[in-house]
Amino acid sequence: MIKGGILGVSTIVAASFLFSYPAFRRHGVNNSETNGQAAAPLCTGMAIPEVPKNVTGEFSQVAAGVTITQLTNDSGHNWNSHSDLPAYSPLTNAVVFNHGNNPAQVAVANLDGTNAQVISGYHQATAVRVSSDGKFAFYQGQNPNQGADIYAVPLSQPGNCKEIRLSQLNMRFVPPVSALIITTSSIDPASGKNEILFSDGNILHRVLDDGTALPDLTLGDPQNANAFHRIGRNPAFPDVLWYKRDRPAPDPGGIAEAEIWIVNLKSPAKVYNLMPNTPVDHPAWSPDGTRLGFITNRGKWHVADILKPDGSFNSDSGGNFKITEVGPSYASGLSVNFCTYSPDGAVFVCSQRNNAIYLMSLDGAKTKILVNPNSNPTGAVYNAIPKPRFLDMGHIIFSSDRTGLAQVYIISGFTTTFP
Repeated sequence: MIKGGILGVSTIVAASFLFSYPAFRRHGVNNSETNGQAAAPLCTGMAIPEVPKNVTGEFSQVAAGVTITQLTNDSGHNWNSHSDLPAYSPLTNAVVFNHGNNPAQVAVANLDGTNAQVISGYHQATAVRVSSDGKFAFYQGQNPNQGADIYAVPLSQPGNCKEIRLSQLNMRFVPPVSALIITTSSIDPASGKNEILFSDGNILHRVLDDGTALPDLTLGDPQNANAFHRIGRNPAFPDVLWYKRDRPAPDPGGIAEAEIWIVNLKSPAKVYNLMPNTPVDHPAWSPDGTRLGFITNRGKWHVADILKPDGSFNSDSGGNFKITEVGPSYASGLSVNFCTYSPDGAVFVCSQRNNAIYLMSLDGAKTKILVNPNSNPTGAVYNAIPKPRFLDMGHIIFSSDRTGLAQVYIISGFTTTFP
């Protein structure tokens, strides 16, 4: 996995950054509604000369009734982050994506691709997240002295988009570490603020969306001298995480250990090895937080029963979880690289490496190809592997380098039922 880093550039990002670009465009309130409420207006950023277009006819395979919209143009380098990371704010009805070369800027657009804007400063790393309440886009940012910290933009704050610095650690990376590893957020019950977990090595740092720092944590896995590779926070039980570690030096960095670990941060010394002695990767939580899907080296999607409905671990006396091989079926001719759940937890959207994006039933018996994005394996490599995820029940985002550079696409017009 390629991880972005902070480069030695001369651009200076102020601790509290207010845009001063001459060309602003406000999104404004559109006709979409969120939970019965009109979407909140977005802050005003720097307009991007993107012209979304219907490219359905340019793909070799598209399901009947499906429309593929290219949100971004062919002259830039744009992509959605990892498939299990939030890329949509229901509060503001905005798609959030990475714009520009590594390290990138943070951009937003309407679901149809209109009114695209940059909302961050320059050189602000590669992977942007949307807070669980939709209020913030947050990411690794670059300080004036080239150190790294967590930055965020309040999406619905009136006026010009204002980038704020949340952490004050001024981190500098020691190889093989090259970037912050950041989780999705959850609401801290004590303060009601978004809590963000992140790491510049092997220690978990925590910060609230008002900049309040919380105590650091060390986890109890036997690989805990190694840097974190990725961390996935449970959407329903936010003290529960899955995580992977990087292999230790002299590995060049960015190559993960085989294990996925599970922990409850209330007892950080107690950890679980998801599937001992088997290489596993690309995990994704179910919306209710009880199950964790992942791939194995057999090219199949598996699901583990991790938590009981009350949030306690659902393991046997030996610390093992019930694991089911889901699919796809051999008859489908498909394999899997990434899957994520739909928002209602009723179906998976999956992809093959540089190949088909398809829906799969929860038992793996049924599949339905939505589009073959025809990615170019010699292009942007990891950023261009289709990493599909649902934005809502009617829209799926993915990225592809089919034009030579990674671009962002939206799938619409599909149904989540199977023939």
